[in-house]
Amino acid sequence: TTALGATGTLNLTLGSGTTQEVFSINATAGMTLSDLVTAINGATNGKITASAVNAGTESNPQFALVLNTIETGLDKGALQVSNDLDGILGTHTLSQAEDAIFDVSGLGTLTRSSN
Repeated sequence: TTALGATGTLNLTLGSGTTQEVFSINATAGMTLSDLVTAINGATNGKITASAVNAGTESNPQFALVLNTIETGLDKGALQVSNDLDGILGTHTLSQAEDAIFDVSGLGTLTRSSN
């Protein structure tokens, strides 16, 4: 477990508008990815879960930080990440929270924040 080697703040913004919550995690130079995962999981009250995933191979591991939210819908489930950790954390969105949009015969298109 190698230290990240950067200090700064990781800000996780969950939701938008009046439902927005910001969780700030302070990183120290000696923190490992495992330490960062533990800090995120401890600071976000279960609303955001962090894990370290090996995106490489067993012989050439490339660990990545993966963040998930338990909230649904665009207003509550959107997650934004910002940090000043010397560029060690890039961001890549695999799937962004969105509202369910469906059509009900006779009623037209409806939008809901949960299924």
